[in-house]
Amino acid sequence: MELRHLRYFVAVADALNFRAAAKGLHVSAPALSRQIKNLEEEMSVSLFDRDRSGVRLTAAGRVFLDESRAVISRACKAQDLAKEAAKGIKGRLKVGYNSVLLAEYMPRSLIAFMAKYPGVLVELVDLNAAEQLDALAVDAIQLAFIAPPIGWTLPPHLTGVHVLCVKPRVVLGRGHRLADRSNVSLRDLASDRILVMSSPKWAVHREHIWQMFKAHDIPVGEIVDVERLDALLTMVAGGEGVSILGFRRSMAYVDQIAILKIKESGPELEWDVRAVWRDSACTGAQKSFVDVVREVASTKNRD
Repeated sequence: MELRHLRYFVAVADALNFRAAAKGLHVSAPALSRQIKNLEEEMSVSLFDRDRSGVRLTAAGRVFLDESRAVISRACKAQDLAKEAAKGIKGRLKVGYNSVLLAEYMPRSLIAFMAKYPGVLVELVDLNAAEQLDALAVDAIQLAFIAPPIGWTLPPHLTGVHVLCVKPRVVLGRGHRLADRSNVSLRDLASDRILVMSSPKWAVHREHIWQMFKAHDIPVGEIVDVERLDALLTMVAGGEGVSILGFRRSMAYVDQIAILKIKESGPELEWDVRAVWRDSACTGAQKSFVDVVREVASTKNRD
């Protein structure tokens, strides 16, 4: 049984005349009659009484008519929802991101997206880059935001587009010898302990920092792994080391921490954040969400 059979049946039931129904469906009356007959044979039920006086629904036909209308209505609604989902107007979207990089952008991005597309339910999931790629592979998320180190290659089944550049900043305690400056050179940090995140969620943090110093031929002093961000910021505030992080407005302990620009420039000092999705699972909602994040990032960078 196909949806068209239900449409044929409803047309005949409404007209109670095969010729009139056939005309409205743009098919021949004999062909329509055969389709209805095939439907009745498939169901082993007579849907119409036919005689010289005309066509009438049987008791089974009246019950089947109500159900057929409901099925057709649901099918039409499903079609409309699918079209709206393809346009990014409705649906569900699970987004992976790293709060370390996007803490300044995601809350405002979600608010802006929901205001523009209230029919799309969005869930944000804080994952590191490797976890996001694994989640994309099994459709656990539909969109990822990652900032891979220089030289990283996107897997062939994924599409990635540039969203924004996060410019890292030096983070040090208010009592540090460099705290009163507006910017510092990486060379100024050669004698400092560099605190880096060691948890899986920050897997590329050490790599990013190592690339910065290597690109400018500056030796790195002692590197200390710290598992949690709050612990790292507390250690920085207490003068136990400095760090380089990719976000600033949302940092805690702002009274005890100074955030300075880096004098050097280069691609290793602009962490390229990319939106990534599977080629075979691209929807309008994904593209719309990426556009909103770009817009929010552009606005915040002008703040």
